[in-house]
Amino acid sequence: GYSPLCRSLFLQPPFFPLDVGTVAGRKIVVEQELTGGTGGRVWDCALGTVQFVSSRNFGKDWWVDKNVIELGAGTGAVGLACCMLGSNVVLTDIGPHVQLCRKNISHVMTASSSSNPSKKRHRKGGHRSKGEGAAGSQPKPGRIVALEYDWAKETAPTPTSTAEGVSENLSSKTEDTKEPDAKEPNAEAEFDVAIASDCVYKSDDKLLAQALAKVCGEKTLVIMTFGTRNSDRKHGEPMSAVSWGSRTGFFDEMKTRGFMMG
Repeated sequence: GYSPLCRSLFLQPPFFPLDVGTVAGRKIVVEQELTGGTGGRVWDCALGTVQFVSSRNFGKDWWVDKNVIELGAGTGAVGLACCMLGSNVVLTDIGPHVQLCRKNISHVMTASSSSNPSKKRHRKGGHRSKGEGAAGSQPKPGRIVALEYDWAKETAPTPTSTAEGVSENLSSKTEDTKEPDAKEPNAEAEFDVAIASDCVYKSDDKLLAQALAKVCGEKTLVIMTFGTRNSDRKHGEPMSAVSWGSRTGFFDEMKTRGFMMG
């Protein structure tokens, strides 16, 4: 019942990097810890979410200066994609996954500083080739930080949490080449986007709904994605029959907390 990617994960050594794609001209390669449980791996669902947030479903520069929180970030791949698009991101998880997120933040942000696709490159003589110019420029990465967030506890991260997570691509530059810092997060602001990729494991997961309610405001866009599993199927039912309907208990809980389902 596993996809080719998932099957290949079980044949790899405990630690190995995975290229999850190129976002805003920057390659995102994250390290996985296969001995760290499901949260230490990049699953198909996360890859699909990376493709979605960086797709044309969102207009040019839509993600710039957005305050984004990812719940159950695992390796941090999805949140890092949002950061490459210009968002200020708070990755959240528990236990060793927070350290894995921080390690991947360091690796990805350092790599992005060396590539720096936001700078326009022209041919000798200063002439632009066809298609070059402002339209081809890429946004600068925003801030990103990884924090522990236990869904059962009262306290929750806020957009100001990113103030302590200055992007590596900014701090590693010299004063002569250092670009303006990302916009300071507003202390009164709400998260613009909350993402939970492959976090719904059972239909009545009230803790996740509770965690989302703590970090979302009236205008927060919630992006939820999940993968189908054999455990979702009834006896004799094909995998194609598994749908959002298998999570009705969770979504009913979300509705009782005032979320509008789109």
